Formats: sequence, C-alpha cells, structure tokens
Amino acid sequence: MKQLYHIAIFLIAGMAVACTDDEITGGSAAVEVIGNPVTAISLSNISAGVLSLPDIDATATVQVTATPDNAENAGNYVFISSDAKVFTVDQAGVVTATGYGEATLRVVSQNDAAVSTSCRVIVVGTPIESITITPAYENYTVTRTNAAGPIVILAPQITVNPSNASVKTLKYTSSDLSVALVSGDGDIFALWEGETVIRAEAIDGSGKFVECHLTVNITPVASITFNNITFNNVANAITTGSTSGTLHANDVSNAVNATEGQSFTIPKVTGTTAHNMRYQPTNASLNTFTYTSSDENVMTVATNASNALVVTPKTGVAGSATVSIDAADGHGAHAELNVILHKALDRSAWSIAGASPGGVYDYSANDHWGGPVENIIRDGVSAGLVKNDTYNNSPQGIAETYFVIDMAQPTSFDYVYIALHDWVTPNNYIKINRFTLAGSNDNVSYTPLSSEGSAGTFTVPTNIYNVGYLLTRPYSYRYLRVVVWNTQTSAAYKNIPYWLVKDFKLGIGPQ
Repeated sequence: MKQLYHIAIFLIAGMAVACTDDEITGGSAAVEVIGNPVTAISLSNISAGVLSLPDIDATATVQVTATPDNAENAGNYVFISSDAKVFTVDQAGVVTATGYGEATLRVVSQNDAAVSTSCRVIVVGTPIESITITPAYENYTVTRTNAAGPIVILAPQITVNPSNASVKTLKYTSSDLSVALVSGDGDIFALWEGETVIRAEAIDGSGKFVECHLTVNITPVASITFNNITFNNVANAITTGSTSGTLHANDVSNAVNATEGQSFTIPKVTGTTAHNMRYQPTNASLNTFTYTSSDENVMTVATNASNALVVTPKTGVAGSATVSIDAADGHGAHAELNVILHKALDRSAWSIAGASPGGVYDYSANDHWGGPVENIIRDGVSAGLVKNDTYNNSPQGIAETYFVIDMAQPTSFDYVYIALHDWVTPNNYIKINRFTLAGSNDNVSYTPLSSEGSAGTFTVPTNIYNVGYLLTRPYSYRYLRVVVWNTQTSAAYKNIPYWLVKDFKLGIGPQ
C-alpha cells in the first residue's frame, strides 16, 4: 500500500507540473519524477563478507543498511539463498543453517534489482584444524607435454585434519596463471615454464591452508629441418636434414606434390616424409612454429589449422624473400627458406604460330590452331593441345605433336610451367612424360633450351601432372616451340586416343 501511495503521489505531482508548464509556455512539458530511491545497500553486521554459523539449526539475522539512509523505499528487500541444503533465509533476513558447507546469500532491493549485495554463509560444524601435503609435493617439478588433461592431480596428496571435519572442501588457486591453472578439484594444468604456488585453502572459515611450490619445465624443439623438398620438380631440391634452402616459385601457378594453385603449403611433421619440415624431438612440449617473410611485397606467409607453412606469392612480382621458421617455444630452433619468385609473363599478346599434326582440337572450334594462345591453352580447362592417336603401332616420334608460341617480340624467361590433363585415372599411358623446348627469333631456325637432359628435353616425373621447371639461365626468344610426347610403346598406350596440355606459362625471376 505504501508503494502504491507513493506512485499515486508521483503521478499527481507530475500531472500538476505538466499542467502548470503548459499554462506558462503553451507547449509540451517534461514530467519531473520526484523520489529518493535506494542507490546502494550493504550488510552492516557481516565481517569480511563471511557469515559463519557454528552448526546445523544455528540462526543469525543479517542487517541491511541503505544508501542514502533516508531513502523512501529502504527496508524493502528480497533475501535469496544459493543452496537451501546449506542454509535458508526468510524475508526478515533470518538465516538458518540446514547443512554443512558454503553457499551465498544475496540481498536485492525490491524496487531496483540492479541494487544488491551478497556474502558467503559457512556452516562450520567441526572446523578444520590442519591441512597437510605429501612432502614430495611441497616443492614439485613437472615437464609440460602436449598431452591433454592435468599434469598433476593434487587432491590425493592433501590430508584434512581432523577426519571428521564438517566441511572438508578446499579452494585451489594458482599464483601465476601463465604457468599453471588449477581446477576446483585440485587438478593442475601446466601451461608454460616458470614457477607458481598452488594453494589449497579451507573454506570453513578456519583459515587453514597448504601450498605446493610448483616448477614447470618444458621440452623445447631442438631442431627444425627440411625433408627432401622438391618444389615444382626443379633441380633445386632441399635435401633431408637441411636447415636452409632455396625454392623457386611461379607467382600464378605452383605445384607441390602435384597440387596446383597460387599458394603452396609445407606441413610440419615428426617423421621423414618428403616435402615437409621436421621438428625434433617428437615429444617437444610445444610443437608450434611461427613464420615470417622478409619482404611481404614479394610474398606473404601464414599458418593453417595444422600450423603448416602457407606461402602466397604476390601476383605480377619477380623477387625473393626469406621465410623465417622459428619454434614458438622461444628456445631458438630456427630454419630458413629462401623463395625466389618468378613473375608469370603476360600472355595476352601471344598467339599460336604453328602446330602439328595437321591441326589441334579445340572444344569450341575443331582443328583451329591459329590466333590467340587461348585456342590451345586454357588455364585449368580440359581443352588444349590434343593429338588423336590414329597412327600405326610404331612409337610416336617427338616431332609429331607440338605447338609454337609467338610472343610478338623477343621476351626473356627462365621458368616454365606446364599442366597436363589427367584424362582418367593417372597412369603412364595417358600422360605426357617428355617435352622439349626450342627458341627462335625468325620461326625458322630453332635452338633447343639446354636445361635438363639433352637438347632441351624435360622429363615429367611419374604421376605428376603440374610441373614447374627452372631453366639454367634466362633465355630471350620471340618464338618458342613446345614438343610433347609419350615414350610408352605397349599395346595399352596405343589404345589411348588423346594427349593434352591444358596450361602453359613462362616466367622470369629477379635479374
């Protein structure tokens, strides 16, 4: 009734003010709210936020003080117990112990739920007299591992006396959360090397506690090495055990383990699988690497969900950058990868100046080989240079299947990328496993590019369909003749009807 009375008075007062303002100003008026609400409350007879009751059925009355002390709604509070099995409380603030343990008493202003306070209520019974810990755990050293779960289970090492203490529950804390965490049950989770104090403290108000002085060590990564990385199948492989090496990349298409795409990934492993980085020992506490690029204008580096190295070359750039690979544990394990980036040449002015045999199959226009280079080479598309194998059973000669690129003017290049179409399940019979390159400036006299093997002949590794090759030096030609063939001579080979090149690029590195 008192609340309703105040509300009615406020409304009447507000209406009166509004009417008076309207009469004076002739316009709209703000309603003035009159009142003196509670802004804060506290428990005046509770020491250090704890109310201790000696045993079950014991009672105590909490006294609430309001701010301001003349607030109109002072005295209207709601009392709440967090656990009725420990204590109950009535709306007069009388707390009654119902069981041993600890729970929280919350007091809320009835007129504003945002105004509240709380305290701990402990029903003590037989108090704890002492807490002891196994001597070996007073000063304890552990080594952090990558295994999930706690590294120390502390509770079995702690004894509460007397054994009939009413509240044996302990509160566990760690003095340095960057070194170790501890659960409410005393399970310790080591995070990183350092020292921390794990305290087990009674919650019955007795003030008893015991401490474990914990030292956490780690097993650092001792070495980071490369495992036989052959990038784009060029002759610059990084041999197993090396802590540094050089790889060459094309800024548009890269191939590691026959994977095509602009970025390339080098995973981290503990074994000796090729095309990876290896770290030792295998039980390193933190098997995470950090990666940085010395020049992000040339290439950026990142890590994927498996913490593998992902390198993304910048498109249209020729240059080099050093990728630093460091163990994240800070103990100095380090490796370096020098990546030289070859800029893919612009093909927009290129055209096809010749092809054999007799024509080249193009899905959009049969047997058209002249004109733009796209008539034969379409990035990633299953159309391109195709030879229909309708000849006799003799092995196919190297001069039978070729195309000539006209780059419009003499152009320098030192890097070749070729993608071969895997028509069906990969095998040696349906893939091109040889190609040669020869250059000319008059489309008459051609000079083989002597990069691998003899007479400019390149061997395509078994079951590799995307191949990059680094030339021994830059070449400059207007015309480039690309000859492709398959060396197989068995009957199975002769029954395969198509050979096909679906992508071809030239690149140039920093000069």
